Amino acid sequence: MESFFAEMPWEKTTNNLHAQHRVIRCPPQWLNNRPAMGVALRKMEEVHFISAKFSGDLHYFEPAIVSLVVQTKPGTFAECFGVYIPTVPDDEGHDYPALCLRRASWNYELDRENYNKKVNKREYIKGGQSIEAVSIFLPEQECTEIRQLISQANDMVEQGFVTEQVKRENCPWFSVKIKIASDRVNLDMAYTPFSTRIQALESWLEKWKSFFSKIDLTKGIQPEGDFSVTYHDSLQEQMSSFVEM
Repeated sequence: MESFFAEMPWEKTTNNLHAQHRVIRCPPQWLNNRPAMGVALRKMEEVHFISAKFSGDLHYFEPAIVSLVVQTKPGTFAECFGVYIPTVPDDEGHDYPALCLRRASWNYELDRENYNKKVNKREYIKGGQSIEAVSIFLPEQECTEIRQLISQANDMVEQGFVTEQVKRENCPWFSVKIKIASDRVNLDMAYTPFSTRIQALESWLEKWKSFFSKIDLTKGIQPEGDFSVTYHDSLQEQMSSFVEM
């Protein structure tokens, strides 16, 4: 596969390094012409790799758990929380990051307002929209709580969970999507809480959200540079060929 780079104004680290967009070319049949909302949600969740330079070496991180929750309340319409693990574990005791955490949010109301004001909507879609995404790289000594949540998620999937068919009129979440990939389990699922309840998963998601909401962005290991975020080129193609609706 071929790769190239483009600018990504919505992605940054805690020391304000803005990301280059590492694009992996893939077959054209992957292209999906969804509208602006679909582009925004893809920007939030479809991160395949995060990389940055530490101690002169470039390190890559791949997704272990990524959750995307679309809310029903105004304002911040969607939140995406992800944990990314090193593609090559550090077995030699270096002070490299043990995990990368990424927190992304999308203000739909502001985005809709800005979108309607723009004459060139395609260029607006190719920019940041109203999305903010921050990546933080943690040393092992700061990973205790998040590793416990990762372990709980793996346990939950291994043990299985109960899915109930319900009718909930006052639900704070419009949709839930979660991906878990580890040497223990592999889960990729989405559902709407208005008609389905998965109590074990929703209880875990509340703890997951609480953890990400209190992350101290002044901590962690600051990358030296070469910060990039990788998507398949179908996203770049979708933005470049965006048709105004």
